[in-house]
Amino acid sequence: MSNIISSRCCQTRDVEVQMTVGEALVCCIQGQSSPLARDVWTTSVTEWSPTPSPTMDADLAWLLGELLVLARRPQPNPRQAACIWMLALLKHCPKGAPLRDRLADMQGAFMDLLTDPAEIVQDVASKGLALVYESSGEESQAELVHDLLEQLTSGRRAAVQVTSDTQLFEEGALGKSPTGGNLSTYKELCSLASDLNQPDLIYKFMHLANHNAIWNSKKGAAFGFSTIASKAGQQLTEHLPKIIPRLYRYRFDPTPRIQNSMASIWHALVPETQKTVEQYKQEILLDLCENLTSSQWRVRTSCCVALQDFLRSISLYDCVDRLSSLWGQLLRVMDDVHEGTRQAATNTAKDLSKLCVRCCDASNGKAGEKIVEAILPVLLGTGICSTVSEIRAISLQTVSQLVGVAGPLLRPHLPALIPALLEAAGEMEQRSLSQLSVMYGAQTSTQEAIDAVRAAATKTHHTTKTVTEVRTPQSEELVGRQLVILGVSLNLSCFPQCVLHVDAECASQMMPRLLELLRGSVGLGTRVAASHLVVLLAHHLKEEFQPHTGKLLAALVHGLSDRNPVIRKHYASTIGHLVSVARTSSLEKLFAKLRTWYFDKEDESIRSACAFTLQSIGQHNSDLMKNYTEVVAPLAFFAMHANSAPDSSVGVWEEIWHELTPGTESGIRQNVSGICELLKTALESPSWTMKAQAARGVSTVASKMGATLSAGHRDSLIDILLAGLGGRTWTGKENLLKALSTIVTNCKNGLREVSSQVRMETLLEVILRESRKEQPFYKKHALHTLGDVLRDLEVDRFDEVYDAVKDIFKEREPGSDNKEEEEEEVSGSRSERLLLTETVYETLGKAWPSNRDTQGDPHINITLLSN
Repeated sequence: MSNIISSRCCQTRDVEVQMTVGEALVCCIQGQSSPLARDVWTTSVTEWSPTPSPTMDADLAWLLGELLVLARRPQPNPRQAACIWMLALLKHCPKGAPLRDRLADMQGAFMDLLTDPAEIVQDVASKGLALVYESSGEESQAELVHDLLEQLTSGRRAAVQVTSDTQLFEEGALGKSPTGGNLSTYKELCSLASDLNQPDLIYKFMHLANHNAIWNSKKGAAFGFSTIASKAGQQLTEHLPKIIPRLYRYRFDPTPRIQNSMASIWHALVPETQKTVEQYKQEILLDLCENLTSSQWRVRTSCCVALQDFLRSISLYDCVDRLSSLWGQLLRVMDDVHEGTRQAATNTAKDLSKLCVRCCDASNGKAGEKIVEAILPVLLGTGICSTVSEIRAISLQTVSQLVGVAGPLLRPHLPALIPALLEAAGEMEQRSLSQLSVMYGAQTSTQEAIDAVRAAATKTHHTTKTVTEVRTPQSEELVGRQLVILGVSLNLSCFPQCVLHVDAECASQMMPRLLELLRGSVGLGTRVAASHLVVLLAHHLKEEFQPHTGKLLAALVHGLSDRNPVIRKHYASTIGHLVSVARTSSLEKLFAKLRTWYFDKEDESIRSACAFTLQSIGQHNSDLMKNYTEVVAPLAFFAMHANSAPDSSVGVWEEIWHELTPGTESGIRQNVSGICELLKTALESPSWTMKAQAARGVSTVASKMGATLSAGHRDSLIDILLAGLGGRTWTGKENLLKALSTIVTNCKNGLREVSSQVRMETLLEVILRESRKEQPFYKKHALHTLGDVLRDLEVDRFDEVYDAVKDIFKEREPGSDNKEEEEEEVSGSRSERLLLTETVYETLGKAWPSNRDTQGDPHINITLLSN
């Protein structure tokens, strides 16, 4: 026998040879008591009785000791041989005293052999354990079951001494070395690490080998359980709450061999899967939740797949307490580094989403409400704000569908749900659109067009339908497609359904957060979505929304000064809707604020925002706008006289004016007091631009009102214009002169009266003073005004006019050495001087006196004729 053990028989991998050798060893031990010792020619089986061998116990004890030593060797072939030979001894010599004495040692050897990577060794070792179990007492049987349970659940295995020839991996598992050699033994792995000059690589190989050995141990334990499950029913019963959850998860291991092994033990232990899962559902769910974020990717993957199967087998109402943590862990695993794990987690999350939506139906009452309470905080706090597109997509789709089916069950959660969706609207915007807007920041019109597209992508997809819109399967499919294409706006599809369930109390609870988003959010999408929600709430709650309109109007008016024109326009539009439910005091403050802004902030963007706000109010609440005509009309009249420019809002102000009034003349007549008061305020402004704009307005009033302009308004405007003409010359000052000319032309009869003589004299003195200014362009307008005033008032001031212009005639006398004129002609201002000269002649003509004595002045006649 010693020759057999030391021969090449233990080095071969041929199982048939080793089984034959095992039978031969049994015959050697049994000697004359072996059934093969019977003479088949002379003795029948019934007549034959074995003759006890005197050396059988000694031989059996020796052989068993040798096999136990052989089983601990690191080489795979001797271990396989020892396992098969020990099984043969247990099978044919079960009553041997040495064997019974060393059952514990054989149990330990077989337990160690269960960790062998070869499936044949694991199968033989499991059969050996079954025989040991049959031959052992109750205490030993319980210990065996306990050891198998520990090995199955934790992968515990005996320490193995590693030598240079120890096989750590099966051949081909790691491929080939750069030289074409195998990578399976410890020596070969050390050689590879040395060749690559990476000594630490061997530690990674050993960690991988240990991981592989642990799962081989679990697979082997499954073999062992499958063989003794039918015999150890009583001992296994108390361990089932611990075994069932592990086995359920192991059945979905990504390795097919592990799957098959665990499936075999599952079927051996569990006669009816559905009843067992129902019985141990809490234990199974707890195990899956605890291992869903395991450090091993194969465990995470198996948990995801197992959970997907588990959810189909139970009612979701039975695991409400764990839904929150389950969603949180699934969303975390959806961002796993391992692609297969990510895909498994995504599929599981989709199934869980469908189940949650189905169970949250409003018809389910309290049960559905509990599920909503469990999952909404996770989806809102972690899901929709995630930077991972898949997580964000599944979270938003789930929330969107929940809003469609849960209905009134969402009412307690709306104060948190709606602001979270608003915030997500900005965070989910495609980066490409945002980056494009920043790139074209220097081109205002282009950036505004891009931002308009961004706002449309956030607001106008299937989301701004009526507040009573009903969700259909077709619309749900469209929502999913738009989410993939745009990555934004799905959340806004929830707003109409959410608004249906918002009451006054809910609006009060979410108002602080809504105001914060309107004021301080940096995302374009968030602010556009928030303003859109305010419109929906105003239409839905009506008078119940009135207590909040003051703060909302303040936040929206603050947004009118935002640097982004799209935000300004959306806020202006929102104000137009909101004023329908606002208090009178809030409206008065709003109109006063807009008027103050227009006068105090000479910024075209601010003025445009004011114009768009008033235009929106007129479009959506025309009756309310007419109630404040006395405030809005004068402002619109004044604003429509601003300088026209490509980015000017003059056209919008003109539309506002025409909407408020039946016509320009009748509109001025109806609001003449307010207009004149506002024009006086503007003329007193230190801003030259405001003065010039007011002067253009005065001209329009005078030309449209004509003689019907009251004396009080006329005189007041004249006084303000005269006061504005004092001081230095500034750009636009000529508009004051034009305004004076228009007033005099249209109100000349009133100014000729005796009561107006003093004011008329003052007016003439001021215009004559301005006619003496040196700046040619301004001097031309002053002279033109002077001529019109003298003509219309029929006043003889020809001598004074001539004194004001005679220097111009001297500059043009023959032989004049005026270098200044030559320089001006060279510089290109000759045409301007010619126009001034033309105006001088025209003014002299208008001022030609009707008094014959003045006409006969020889000096004047000679001068005029010479020129």
